[in-house]
Amino acid sequence: MSAIVINNIEHELPADFTLAQWKQLTPHTTNKKKLIAEAFGVDEKLLQDMDDDAATLGASIVYRTLYPEHIKANTDGLLKFKDMTLGQFIDLEFHMITGAKKTILEIANVLYDEEITDDTPISKIWGAFQSYANYRKLLYSQYEVLFAQDGDVDEVIEDKPVNPLDNARSWYNTVMYVANDDLLAANKVVERPVVEVFNFLAYKKNKIQEEMQRAREKELQRKMKR
Repeated sequence: MSAIVINNIEHELPADFTLAQWKQLTPHTTNKKKLIAEAFGVDEKLLQDMDDDAATLGASIVYRTLYPEHIKANTDGLLKFKDMTLGQFIDLEFHMITGAKKTILEIANVLYDEEITDDTPISKIWGAFQSYANYRKLLYSQYEVLFAQDGDVDEVIEDKPVNPLDNARSWYNTVMYVANDDLLAANKVVERPVVEVFNFLAYKKNKIQEEMQRAREKELQRKMKR
């Protein structure tokens, strides 16, 4: 367990942070002394004489606890990504676009079928979050013909200048397109596997492009006969 000594008093860093603590600390990751003070539970004024090297080291220790890299995903109750429905994917997209710093609890509760609370340790869900973020990136790359974005872990952790409501409207339009503007059918669409829906969208887009190409060729032939 890491510790710092201030005025001959030792302050220990928690071995793990709860999700509530994680949400409290992540806004301060660019302010080293503020991050250290919050993580170790000390008054920031007591760190005013800490040199930059010490602050950098202390902040990096806190950062490693906040973002426990290479931790294996806890698979107990974890959503199987291959079975994920379009509705679950859209929920996750809304939370991702809003920003994981704000919505990590909501993301975890979609990924796990057990209740995740503010008291849940970050280490319990972080591996699953990383695994999903990587799966999300792979999914976007496989269907790049449909989407002009990717899903990098670092990007979804940071706040992004994207309006979540615009994102929600875009997905609503997608669902209604697949459902042929039938509200009752839309309820069934969101229950279908996300990969199945993406395959259908790719098929429809390819079909439209082929029809447009045939129309252009037909128009070109018509002009050449004049």
